[in-house]
Amino acid sequence: MISRLQLFNLLLLWSLATCVNAEASNKPSFDCKHASSPIERAICRDAPLARLDAALAKRYQSIRKNLAPSAAPVFVTNQRLWAKQRSQSCPDTSATCLIGLYQARIDAFDALLAQTSDDNPSIEASEPVALEGTWQVTAFNPTEAPTHLKPLSWVQPAIGTALAFKVGEMCTTAHPLSRPQCEAFGLISIEPRPLPEHLARQLDLPATAPHFLTMIHGKADFELILRERDASLITNDRVCDEIGKHCEDRYRIWKPVGKPANIRRYHLF
Repeated sequence: MISRLQLFNLLLLWSLATCVNAEASNKPSFDCKHASSPIERAICRDAPLARLDAALAKRYQSIRKNLAPSAAPVFVTNQRLWAKQRSQSCPDTSATCLIGLYQARIDAFDALLAQTSDDNPSIEASEPVALEGTWQVTAFNPTEAPTHLKPLSWVQPAIGTALAFKVGEMCTTAHPLSRPQCEAFGLISIEPRPLPEHLARQLDLPATAPHFLTMIHGKADFELILRERDASLITNDRVCDEIGKHCEDRYRIWKPVGKPANIRRYHLF
């Protein structure tokens, strides 16, 4: 049985450990004893900002570790330019301004890291894209007939599914009463491919429209085409028979629901 003195000593040790951990978690990525610039001194004065600085540095190192050698110089230069421009973006070095600046940069890094997984950690020089807010999956042709053909895509959401996005994640809800199913989700901006004239007319798209490649748990999956006039995303739900001899293209439209739905593009290379 633990005595009162032993219990007191255990609680004291726990309290000290909690204080040490809290203090360590508030440390930025650099030694505040050597803070020399107004930005560094502002970071050292504000605990939430110091935590964001440490979080950003951790993501930066993770990206550098897995970045393709050819992409590293451009990425490093981009980060140095961002660090240099902090004082221009926040001339008063207020914590509120810097916190917003750091959070936006962390979102950009998270969007890039969302292209990877433990099995596929390599990062190429591909500009990341993030979806924010809610979309609804609809059929391009509302009268299309049911089919026995199977989709080639792994997680292509079904018609009627609600899609909720934040950086690095897609949550699908097939029914209003069902529980959302969430997946690690990333997007890469890829070179637009000219669409055949009849297809562009059918989908109400220009001949060349922005294309994105989805990354599900770090693996390339289906493509999205942006219809800029209404911010809808168009997917090609290709379905085939078991031997792949007979295939059909069935287009789906992801329609934005409300103003929070947004497509954010980041420039890191």
